Amino acid sequence: MKNSNYVIVAIIFSLSLFWFGSLDSSYSLDPLIDSMIKVESDKDTYFFNEDMIISVNSGFDPNLEIEITITDSENKIVFKESIITDPVFATIQIPVPNKVGTYQVNAVTSISPDNLITARSSFDVKSLEKTPHYLIPPFGTTTFVEEFGYQIPITIQGGEFGNFLLNAEKKQIRISLTPDSTFSSSSLKIEIPRKILDSKKFILSDVTEDIDFIINAGCFSESRKIIADEVESSDQSRTLQISIPPPLRGCEAHTLDIPHEFFMTPISVNIQGTEIYLEEEEVILSPKKQVRSGVEDQDVVCKENLQLIFKQKIGSPACVKPLTAQKLFERGWGS
Repeated sequence: MKNSNYVIVAIIFSLSLFWFGSLDSSYSLDPLIDSMIKVESDKDTYFFNEDMIISVNSGFDPNLEIEITITDSENKIVFKESIITDPVFATIQIPVPNKVGTYQVNAVTSISPDNLITARSSFDVKSLEKTPHYLIPPFGTTTFVEEFGYQIPITIQGGEFGNFLLNAEKKQIRISLTPDSTFSSSSLKIEIPRKILDSKKFILSDVTEDIDFIINAGCFSESRKIIADEVESSDQSRTLQISIPPPLRGCEAHTLDIPHEFFMTPISVNIQGTEIYLEEEEVILSPKKQVRSGVEDQDVVCKENLQLIFKQKIGSPACVKPLTAQKLFERGWGS
């Protein structure tokens, strides 16, 4: 009986050795380690020109070096970078891949030479331009704002004009607009008279050169600096083309239960200059506005290089160029 017990123990011991020997050397004896590492993106669906945030949780193991890769539907790597958790969390912000499709995020780390751990998640990339709900605005709507006798044209594409505010003390123009959720982009074009606002750098006491206006745009308390294209420039005015980037259109709030439907909040565009001349030079109003303000016809003042004449039939004043005045006199129109 004693010998038979030895035989049974030997058999059990042999089977145990066989079972443990058949295990893969990369198998983790601690199931919590494999189950706790996680990787995920901040959204399930992205559109072009967005940024994405990838978050990693290393579970119970602090300060792990984790390799992050993103692979496309053909298993090609489109992004690769290593990050270290602090202590167990880490994030990385990167641009969204510029190709429509489904992508996989992979997080790979090794807690020992024989123990490789992988976590995965996925996300989709879509194109706004290919989504029927979003359109490119074909034309802009122009609004003329009058400030100190100047007509300032403001053209907004893919949105609606709100209001215009000139702050002489801050040397700043503020324009509010509300983007149209039907369109995938918004832009603003404004011709700024140099006598209203300008942006210059002094080289000598009497020599200056144009420098860029500082443009900030945003909604609520969020604002960021954006770059404007100066599409035209003359001695009288400077014309800026300002594109509202997609992240700023993130000021919109989603409606409930309807994907990609938004109600839009107004965006403020601030144009900062360095020089304002309203207090240095008197702005001359048009003859009609001078008369309406109580100025007698014969006391109307014309702008430089213009001549005051009176319509012969009704006697109302007008300011015209000297050559034009001569032709009108010859035709008996004015005096």
